[in-house]
Amino acid sequence: MLGKLEELCLLQLAVKGPRQKAGVIQQGLVRHSPDLTTFSNVHTALTRLVAKGFVVREDAVEAERKTVYFSLTSDGRAALDMNVRATEPLIRAYRFLANVNSARGQI
Repeated sequence: MLGKLEELCLLQLAVKGPRQKAGVIQQGLVRHSPDLTTFSNVHTALTRLVAKGFVVREDAVEAERKTVYFSLTSDGRAALDMNVRATEPLIRAYRFLANVNSARGQI
């Protein structure tokens, strides 16, 4: 099972495509969870995903500066798909209960 930040990083890579910098991934996440998505947290999550084989890291030098790119692997895509499928029933149940409580005047 993936941690939520790991899942969100994989999702960003799936949406944005290969060869993304950690900063680009972090910027894509910050509007959804600004407290959780510091650059350090995102980079740590990406490092864990590399260790799990879900993401590959590519070191490059551009304009005499070290640059690191991350890309989603096929195993990473499969893990993301599995996590999304596992989460969907929980989200549906949450929405159902929220609607029931809302109808009763409870929050």
